[in-house]
Amino acid sequence: MTRRRPRRPPLRSLYVWHRWLGLAAAALTLVLALTGIALNHTETLRLDERHVRNPLVLAIYGIEAPPVSAACAAGGRWVLQVGGRLYLGARELARRAGPLRGAVPWEGMLLVAAGGELLLVTPEGRLAERMGGEAGVPAGLRRVGRTADGRIVALGAHGAYLADRELLA
Repeated sequence: MTRRRPRRPPLRSLYVWHRWLGLAAAALTLVLALTGIALNHTETLRLDERHVRNPLVLAIYGIEAPPVSAACAAGGRWVLQVGGRLYLGARELARRAGPLRGAVPWEGMLLVAAGGELLLVTPEGRLAERMGGEAGVPAGLRRVGRTADGRIVALGAHGAYLADRELLA
């Protein structure tokens, strides 16, 4: 007498596949929920200040770092303009800024000329003040520098202007 194997239900393999597909769908749903929450709290989590450095992710999405359009050294530190943003070293100074025109150290701080504005930056790299035409910054600001005696000079569209103590106080 031969032994017969017990018959498996014909849909048994479908049950196994159904279980694994359900687990995969649950995992995908969990990942989507977590990334969605993170994206909704971008500013709170400061995700807008972080940069993706993974070469695989950058290649998949076709992301290339914008070129450094301007840079200048002042007070032993570098001021860079990358894609319309200003940086002091790796710290962001301004999200939207005109073309970088120069930077000079001034009384322990840094005076940065960008577009038609002068930005006063603390030694820690924080933006202390942003001055435009209403504060006396010359129209068509092209450069900023120092005279031989240490005074701030700004080259505008109509000539060079010396800054007095009250302008930057």
